[in-house]
Amino acid sequence: MKKKLNVVVGILLDGDKILLNSRPDGKDMSGYWEFPGGKIELGESNVDAVIRELYEELSINIGHDSCKYVSSIEQDYEHAFVCLDLVLVSKWSGVLRAKENQTLSWQSINNEITVGPLLPTTEKIIAIIKNL
Repeated sequence: MKKKLNVVVGILLDGDKILLNSRPDGKDMSGYWEFPGGKIELGESNVDAVIRELYEELSINIGHDSCKYVSSIEQDYEHAFVCLDLVLVSKWSGVLRAKENQTLSWQSINNEITVGPLLPTTEKIIAIIKNL
């Protein structure tokens, strides 16, 4: 039986640009591009999780008032069934720094994404953002 993962996705939005990052070596589907985020810990809200994850991954600070839950999606991967909560992040402080050896790339939501390959969930999330 596959494990079920509850994950939060931080959608950093700066004008028409979104932040994507590559999955680091050693992780499932390394080299694919995704939105930053990670597993929601037991008893943690999706907003608390995105604040913690983006600090751990990117060294930025986010306030609760800068986060807005958007939607949830599910994806059945070979390694796990993943439930993703999508949280839009409108403001943050600090300088973005890739703390997990991932590559970061700002991409225009209005143009073709120039990094890849994208995780299937990343493609779904981009479609959702375009319709907000």
